[in-house]
Formats: sequence, C-alpha cells, structure tokens
Amino acid sequence: AIKFRNLSRDTQNSYTAAWKYLMPLKDIPIKNIRTGQLQKIIDTATYRPQSKKSEKPKPERRCSRSTLEKIKALSVMLWDYAMQNDVVEKNYAKFLSLPKSQHRTEKEHFTSIEVAKIKAAADAHTAPWADCVYMMIKSGFRISEFLMLDRFSVDLERQTFRAGLKTEAGFDRIVPIHPSCVSFVRRRLAQGGERMVCKSDGSAMTPNYFRKYCYYPTLEAIGVRALNP
Repeated sequence: AIKFRNLSRDTQNSYTAAWKYLMPLKDIPIKNIRTGQLQKIIDTATYRPQSKKSEKPKPERRCSRSTLEKIKALSVMLWDYAMQNDVVEKNYAKFLSLPKSQHRTEKEHFTSIEVAKIKAAADAHTAPWADCVYMMIKSGFRISEFLMLDRFSVDLERQTFRAGLKTEAGFDRIVPIHPSCVSFVRRRLAQGGERMVCKSDGSAMTPNYFRKYCYYPTLEAIGVRALNP
C-alpha cells in the first residue's frame, strides 16, 4: 500500500504481475529464502502470448528483460522491507543476475488497410467497439490511458484530450482528437457513463476486462490481427 501510493496504474499492474512469478515461494518464510531460489524464478520465468479464439494456444515464451527487471525490483523491495523490520539481515535479491539485453525487434503495426477496415466497421456499427479501437490508433493512447478518459478529459471545442499515465512527464499531456474521431467521441460521451468508454450500465471498465471482452473480440470479428493499439 505504501509503495503503490505514488505509482501510476500501469506500474502498479506491472508489479502485481511480477508478484505472481514469486508465488512458488509463498509458503517459505522470507528468512529461509536464498538467492538461488530467487534466481531459479528469474531463469525459468515464461508467459503465454494472447491467442485468438480460433487459434491453438500459442506456446510459452521466455519473459522479456523488462519483466525480469520488475521481478528483481519487486524482490529487492520486499527484502528491504524485511530488513527494515529486522526479519532478515541481508538482501539476497540484490545478487540476482539478469540475462543480457536483446536487440529490440521492430513492433508490428496495423497496416493502412487494417485501419481502414476498423474505421469502416466503426462507421457502419458492425462491431460495437470498433470506434474505440480506431480512436486509440489515432490518439496513441494505451488501453489503460484510454479507459481513464471522462467528460472532464475531453475538450470538443479545441478537439483535444487531456490525459496520460505511464510517466510523470506523461500526466496531463494534451493529445489532439483526430477529426475523423470527433463523432465517435461525441457518441460515447452522450451515453453519460462514469467514463467516456464504459459498460452498458455506465460503470468503468478495467483494462483486462476491455482486452478480453471488447478489444480482441472486435479485432477478430473485423478480421484484423490482434496487435496492440
């Protein structure tokens, strides 16, 4: 609770995800855990990429260095907390070794044809959340940032959003509303929900809920690859 107080929602989610990787050690008193046990978690950490409903489950992959860095950082904080409370005398997490950084591969992007298909579905109302996918592509918002938008974040007169989550510099940044998105923004705001994009009862959505029940099903229905916005 203390650490999360000054962290963005994205950073909180990343630490929550890192916590799950430490679950094999949950029944061992922290004073009995050594570097080797933590290193094994770093060395064997994997994840399973998102698959479409029509696809076979994709094979597990090794976690990225950034994920492993979060696991190490969380471990260091846990052991620091234990030291502050005289539970342990040494921070074994500080001795963890991470793999060398790999060259970053170019991320895949939606093609202009795919963006046009999403826009067409949004205009024709053939996919309920296509307008949201299109607005994220045109604004550059992450899903978590996009779902935070409410009527106070939107200035239709100046055609701008005011939002941002990931970094301190990202807070309250001004993002233009693309002219082709103005009608979608108006329609979403007219629903009068807690946020600009919300459930049918007007309540806010979590990023995980949106990904699972709105975002990926929409891309599948339109026939577009399951890429990040």
